[in-house]
Amino acid sequence: ILRFFAGDLDRELCDSPDLIRHAYEQGVPMGGEITAGARPPRFLISVHKDAGTLQSAGTDLQRVQIVKGWVDSSGTAREQVFDIAGTADNGATVDPQNCARVGRGLQQACTVWEDPRFNAGEDAFYYVRVLENPTCRWSTLQCQAAGVNPFAKDCTALAEAATARALDKGASGDVYGKCCTDPAKEAFYSPLIQERAWSSPIWYKSTKGP
Repeated sequence: ILRFFAGDLDRELCDSPDLIRHAYEQGVPMGGEITAGARPPRFLISVHKDAGTLQSAGTDLQRVQIVKGWVDSSGTAREQVFDIAGTADNGATVDPQNCARVGRGLQQACTVWEDPRFNAGEDAFYYVRVLENPTCRWSTLQCQAAGVNPFAKDCTALAEAATARALDKGASGDVYGKCCTDPAKEAFYSPLIQERAWSSPIWYKSTKGP
């Protein structure tokens, strides 16, 4: 669950039992637009981890980020990422033998944030990105279920044996060879992934006018 607001928000808004109602009263939700005011805008970010199911609990959150984009005075497009909760170095990972999640992360987070590099004269957008702790890619789970472990040093031998069994049952081709894809040689592959959520942006309209 991800909520994102901006405006002239109270700094202590996260402590309010009516947080969402007050956020709508004091600002705009994601997808909205704000304009220059007497002071820089404040952003409310509230996130809760996916609860999951009775059979599989949701994954803890690793970190919460705000991504800012703007065009500077020279006309150059810029982007900056701010970590506002959690950390990439929280120690969470998976057990390479069975993909069980190892380590903990955030269950939830709430903060009221101000842009430390805010410039009232620059149009900008802001959106929230939330990253879960690492988990195994779906293909990694399928490979392990077939007896091929992408993390194992003997992955190739395991894949050949599993493919031979599959061929005996009527399969064709190299059934499990891709389980042993080397991440160092494939830039867009990893046996691990990080599921994520992101908000719609909030647009800041500067004081410079059209």
